[in-house]
Amino acid sequence: MRFRSRLLWLAVIVFASVGGTPGCRWREPRTYEVKSSVDPKATYDVVKKVLAKQKYRTKQQDDAGRQITVTAHVDEDDATNRSFITANVTEDGRVQLAPSGGLVRADGKVHRALASEVADLEEAIQELLQNPGKPLTVAAASASAAPAASGAPMAWNEAAYDPNTWGPGEFTCLPVKLPKEDQQTLKLKLSNGEEADVAISLAYAPELCRSPSQCPTPGGCPALGLGDAQQVARLAQRLVSKEIRGMATLLHRGQPVATLDLTRHGLVAKAMAQVKQAPPAASGDTGGWR
Repeated sequence: MRFRSRLLWLAVIVFASVGGTPGCRWREPRTYEVKSSVDPKATYDVVKKVLAKQKYRTKQQDDAGRQITVTAHVDEDDATNRSFITANVTEDGRVQLAPSGGLVRADGKVHRALASEVADLEEAIQELLQNPGKPLTVAAASASAAPAASGAPMAWNEAAYDPNTWGPGEFTCLPVKLPKEDQQTLKLKLSNGEEADVAISLAYAPELCRSPSQCPTPGGCPALGLGDAQQVARLAQRLVSKEIRGMATLLHRGQPVATLDLTRHGLVAKAMAQVKQAPPAASGDTGGWR
């Protein structure tokens, strides 16, 4: 009871105005292609550099033919139903990307998780071709990693300084100072570009998010609250089924202010564990911070 009372006293959960029911899981096939102004060999080297930086596992490689096939991150841990991405550099220097495998149907439609990953890879290759001197900031080390960087600083996780009040576990802390009255302008952008259907709120408290090495502002940084429980459960289900990846971007008035790993948010992580064990049960809880 003390935990719930403390939450209600510190902040009021503000529901973000986001879209309703997610769209169809399968996308119509399209051409994934990047045009290049450099020679094919140099373009192929850029492709291999991006794939290596994003920790892709090579399945087949033909350097003479400038073609490489890698295992997609979205289902790389599923030995029975993996998907693949083939990158081919044509004679005129174009980079063609083709998805295949378990998340591509016989009619050519591509599961939106795989389609999103290929689109992000397409964007990463184009970015490096256009800015060859720019360090790569895109790295998808696993199915839950972010394939595209928002440029916003990374959130961190830490335990509350007063676990007797807040309970055990980690809180997601934002490395920015945001006005409490602006909570209604916050939105959470998922890895596939959708806005998350969850309530968003902030908590400033002496017991939370005061790491001097992480928080750039005096007086502490805000903890991110997500709710309600049913919304979080639906989000956890999508993460477990790999419809979306874990990295997301918090938007304030439409601008990215922080990048966070949803799988490390305490409430989401707990819901994901419940999804893996059994179908989630209905709950009357209205939200949480961890």
